Amino acid sequence: MLRSSDAPHRERFAGSPPHLRFGFRAAVQTTLRIALISLVVCGCAAPTSHTPAIYQDDPVAGAALTLRAGRVCIESNGNEGIQPIRPFVTDGCSRYSDTEWNLSCCVEHDIAYWCGGDAEARLAADTEFGECVAGGSNASLVGS
Repeated sequence: MLRSSDAPHRERFAGSPPHLRFGFRAAVQTTLRIALISLVVCGCAAPTSHTPAIYQDDPVAGAALTLRAGRVCIESNGNEGIQPIRPFVTDGCSRYSDTEWNLSCCVEHDIAYWCGGDAEARLAADTEFGECVAGGSNASLVGS
């Protein structure tokens, strides 16, 4: 820790990373604080209901999508007939517009991630999502 007698050093390290200015322990504490704040902020932003308009405006379509997502999890080979405790919700295409052709791709990807699985299952979901988006799928909206 720098003391008041170390004033010349403060100026020398002013633009340096925290571990050079204040020591390794302070840098770790700062990193942990940032991680905790990020976790709290991101956790609070998770959707608690379907956000695409098609599912908000039609509760029956939203409920059908939730039931279908549960069936997908139960029927998936790698999931051993288990579905997550949290109910399925989708935000559609995060940080991208929910056009008809890509909404189905995004919802299918959300279902795959909601079901869970190992790294191989996530990679398969990401690959299928990439192929769907690249193909400009004209599939009808999921759950409708």
